This record gives sequence, structure tokens and C-alpha cells, in this order.
Amino acid sequence: METAKSAEKKIKSPAKSAAAKVEAKKDGKNKKPHHPRNKKLPGGIWKYSKSQMYGRRALYKIKKVAMEKKKDNEKPLYKVKQVNAKGGLQVRNVPIKKEQRVICLKHLKESGLLLVTGPWKANRVPLRRIHPGLVIATQTKLDLSEVKLPAHLNDRYFKRVKGSHKKKNKEEGSLFEAKPQAYVVSEQRKADQVEVDKQMMAAINKHPEKETLIHYLRARFSLRNGMYPHKMIY
Repeated sequence: METAKSAEKKIKSPAKSAAAKVEAKKDGKNKKPHHPRNKKLPGGIWKYSKSQMYGRRALYKIKKVAMEKKKDNEKPLYKVKQVNAKGGLQVRNVPIKKEQRVICLKHLKESGLLLVTGPWKANRVPLRRIHPGLVIATQTKLDLSEVKLPAHLNDRYFKRVKGSHKKKNKEEGSLFEAKPQAYVVSEQRKADQVEVDKQMMAAINKHPEKETLIHYLRARFSLRNGMYPHKMIY
């Protein structure tokens, strides 16, 4: 028969072995090396493809939650700085016609663009819209309190009518007749430009330095060596 001491040893032996395993894990003993699921073969090709690893990692169980986008239709598309006020002179940075100086007339609410003009009589810049990020605001301002713009000068006024570019049959005409028509300025825009130019030139003539202001509007803006825009005062 087994004695009481031998029975106690049998009961305590499993506890001792469990404690020894815990200590061995802490010390890093008996630790199994990590084997990656995918490995490169001698030819430099992975053993499993991306689609196979997608299934092995069970990535299909992860649910992707799409974030809801909030739409604010009331806000304009672009934010305009406070410096771009009515009557402020802007430097227009457009690569097509180089840098020109224009006068800001108003901020269009629908698109958030700026309505500017040269005026046309001063520097050949017509009424047109421009993105606020393409202008540099200056400290020079012009009093436009007496200038009254036509009410129809909005975003719809500047939209061009797109012509039909459908291909004609060979029987109807040759390929040379199917060329798109060039844009022609309407009579309405010409009349509006003349009306706005009269009021703008009257406001410029009332400026104390009108001759200098006209030369300033006609001059092109350019940077040379040693001229840093962030250190310049416009």
C-alpha cells in the first residue's frame, strides 16, 4: 500500500511541473521558433499567391465599414479670403496669358469663384470668372461704391453652350465639314463689357493716383532672382 507521503508527492508533482513550465516560458526556454505562413521558394517566387494568402489569413471575415459623407449644398465650393473684397486689386496667376493685374468685382455664391475684370480698356482683360487660389490679393483698393453691375452677371451667364459633335454620315458631307465651330463672343457680352468698362474707368479716374494706377494695371507681374513671394508686400 502507498503511504501518505507518497500520495502527497504525487499530488504536488503536477503543480511543480506547471510552475516550471511558466518559468521556462518567461525565461524564453522551450520557445518554438516562428514559422511564417508564406515563404519564398529557391527561384525567388512565393509559395502562395496573394489570393491564397487572403484565404489563409481569413481576411474575408473582416468587415469594412464605409464612412458616410456629409454633403453641404448651402456652402460654396471654394472658400474666399477676407482680403478678396470688392474693389481689391488682384494679381492673376494664369499660365495661359501670363500674370496680369485685375480688379475683383464680386464673389459668386453658386460656384465660389471670383468675378474679375481688367478693365478691358486698361489691360485687355474681359469680364471672367477665376478660382480664388489663382490670385494674389494686394493692399491696393479702388472705390466701387458707385459701380452698378448688371443683375444677370452670375455663373449661368458665363456657361458656354456646347455644340453637337455627332459624326455625320459620308453621304451628308465630308470630314472637313464636321469641324467644331470656334467660340464667338455674343453681342450681349460685348454690351455688358462696354457698360462695366465705363463705370470702372470713371472710378479709376477719381483715384488720386489715377495715372500710376493705370500703368500698374497694364504692367505684367513677374518674379526674378532673389525675389521671394512669401517675403513680398503686395
